[in-house]
Amino acid sequence: MTYIIQDKLKYIFSNNNILLNSLKFCKKNNIANSHLEYIKLSIDKFLACRDISKGFVKFKCPHCPVTHLFPITCKSKLCPSCGYRYSMTWTEKIQKHILNIEHRHVLFTIPEKCRKFFFYDRSLLSKLSAAVNQVFKFIFHNISRKRKRKTFCFFFNVGNGDINSTKGIIKYLGRYLARSPIAEYKITDITDKEVTFFFNDLANDKKKTYIAF
Repeated sequence: MTYIIQDKLKYIFSNNNILLNSLKFCKKNNIANSHLEYIKLSIDKFLACRDISKGFVKFKCPHCPVTHLFPITCKSKLCPSCGYRYSMTWTEKIQKHILNIEHRHVLFTIPEKCRKFFFYDRSLLSKLSAAVNQVFKFIFHNISRKRKRKTFCFFFNVGNGDINSTKGIIKYLGRYLARSPIAEYKITDITDKEVTFFFNDLANDKKKTYIAF
């Protein structure tokens, strides 16, 4: 049976069949139990987001009997509402610290044979980032000594185009770092057994492609 649902992500994670299959997939792919518990906790927080029956903050006017109830939000990356707000806040915060010049986007990946180490110990990800940062500092330090200059200009390459706007760069990054990995509007079909969504295939001239899991 196919469903047409407004809050698609909440329906997916509250559907026992889909949720159990997702957790089985995580276990099959060697995700550590500690990280699995974190995933479950994040899902529970997301499902309870803005649900007054789960908790709320109450404000009362000291001069009249009027009261206001505000539901508690989950502040999770998984949540489209909280994730979007966090992304916008993060964008404004980072924008204050970045130079308004062209930047270059450098993408680091982990070799497939090494990925299991990071599945078992997620703390290695931050250590890897710190190591990459040290390498860049070392390289830039040597370059600056050779060329006798201290500033370097970079640009972000997104697809086939450059982003010269500082805010555009940060929003592009924030979409991946601080928001749900898939936008709700891209989910086109939900059944008890699978979820169908579309994406624009960059390897095929951005052709709209549908895939089901």
